[in-house]
Amino acid sequence: MRMQSWWSVAVVGCLMGCGGAQEGDAPESPVEAGAAQVAPLPETVAADPSGEAAGGDAAPAPAAACAPGVAREVKPLFPSDRVPGSPLSLEPIPLNRTDVAGTLYFTLDDGSGDALWRSDGTDAGTLRLTPAPGTGASIHHLMAAGARLYFEVYSPDSGSQVWRSDGTVAGTQPARELPACADHLAVSGFRALGTGVSFFNAPCATGGVELWRTDGTGAGTVRLKDFGSAATLVGEEHTATGRLFFLQDGTGLQLWRTDGTEGGTVRTHVFGAQARLARMFKVGDAAVFVVQDPETGTRLWSTDGSADGTRRLKQLDASATVALSEAHVVDATAVFALVNDGPGATEVWKTDGTQAGTAKLGAFAKEGKLLGIAGTSAVMLSRTENGKHLVLRGLALSGGGRTFMATLDNPYAHLEGGVLDEEVARAGGKILLKQAIYVHGPAPVEVSLWVTDGTTDGTRKLSAKLSTQDEYGSPLYATGTGTVFFTSWTPDVGYGPWVTDGTLEGTRAVPNGSPGKPARAVGFQRVGDRVFFAGFPGAPGYSLWSAPVDPFCSATPTPDPAS
Repeated sequence: MRMQSWWSVAVVGCLMGCGGAQEGDAPESPVEAGAAQVAPLPETVAADPSGEAAGGDAAPAPAAACAPGVAREVKPLFPSDRVPGSPLSLEPIPLNRTDVAGTLYFTLDDGSGDALWRSDGTDAGTLRLTPAPGTGASIHHLMAAGARLYFEVYSPDSGSQVWRSDGTVAGTQPARELPACADHLAVSGFRALGTGVSFFNAPCATGGVELWRTDGTGAGTVRLKDFGSAATLVGEEHTATGRLFFLQDGTGLQLWRTDGTEGGTVRTHVFGAQARLARMFKVGDAAVFVVQDPETGTRLWSTDGSADGTRRLKQLDASATVALSEAHVVDATAVFALVNDGPGATEVWKTDGTQAGTAKLGAFAKEGKLLGIAGTSAVMLSRTENGKHLVLRGLALSGGGRTFMATLDNPYAHLEGGVLDEEVARAGGKILLKQAIYVHGPAPVEVSLWVTDGTTDGTRKLSAKLSTQDEYGSPLYATGTGTVFFTSWTPDVGYGPWVTDGTLEGTRAVPNGSPGKPARAVGFQRVGDRVFFAGFPGAPGYSLWSAPVDPFCSATPTPDPAS
């Protein structure tokens, strides 16, 4: 099933019970009168591999400064006699994809339970390391620390075990078994800390929270502190001073820090008995968090992990019941939204982790949705009153009020239906957005990829050929180098891998260098200068593929400040 937007209920109500797209339901371009007080945006879409621009004249091919890289099949993941199941959405794919010192690790359910795999991008270097022991066993919480992988193996029979792997079959072993918990996963929150990892354990007999550390050996897997049966872990972050985490118990909300030692695990601040953690995120070297308390309202705080370095930044609201959006961080500046009742119900704030750098940028109607930072603006998404167009507006990070950016084109606006935003990616100072247009039935008639750099001229459609299938949606994956991988239609592959840098000329299909087809690509994961993914060429099932992180003129990847 397709993932739908936060406002999907309002739109689906007018769509359910209808059939698929009907003959004669041809698209038209004009934006409805009153949808926006500006001219419609030009119909700009990504060029087909043939050089023909969809819906326009032929697009000139960009000058090639080097030979393009290609996508190659690394290895089939299932026996050749396996018959794929139905529907496609239930087909097993690589999960828990993790980069460990330039090697890809992942888990795969082969029908008998999870197994751990690794790949260096070659057939010979792609192998199964271990199956999960026991019926119904599963693998969770993959975490890299140096050149070693740590993870949890859980089964109803043996409970939770902490495992380690050095990338070999012999070196993939349990470090320690924790008391069995037949009804839940006891271990959570693996975080790299020095040469090992720290994690939390919920004891089966007493409940509560314990902090542990492991170096991958039985002797080196030790409990650092038992916080008691009343404690609940409610949030955590990692900074230069160590691991920070919040616990809630009968005495109130507590902030703790650990450096991975028993002596270095200390409580740094206690909030009110009724206080609760509403949001936590990292900005630069500091952890920024929001605490809500009926007595003090909603307040923004910052901490470096020390008692003296934990300070209140701003009173955000007198109420303790306002909702908060996810925070989006670019170049050590975060934006987030508060949602309450009344006019201007969605307030957009920015912070750099200091009092002077924390300010309210402006307010929107309650239906607004904060997408993040593009260029020098915080970008808000809303819909027109008739629900047939998405609208982008901005708030300058330097202040100055709201600005109109664009109304996204809907060529089916003359038909009954509506639009949804399905997925967002952020890369290279830009925001990329999937727009799905619904007319009849549960599946969209068009899914397009849009980009904005925070300006009207920099907002355009990149592709109108993303998947409209109900059982497969085109994913978006930001590589961290300023590009985004996604899937779009080409006649020779189907929904195969594409890459974009947010420009029309930089939006292209990744050439295929293998006999098979990387159709219905999913599970993108960057490892070094390559991006791994799973492709579905048919029987026996998904196989592992990889492509250069920049297939066109590959160079040393440049870190993306938004990653």
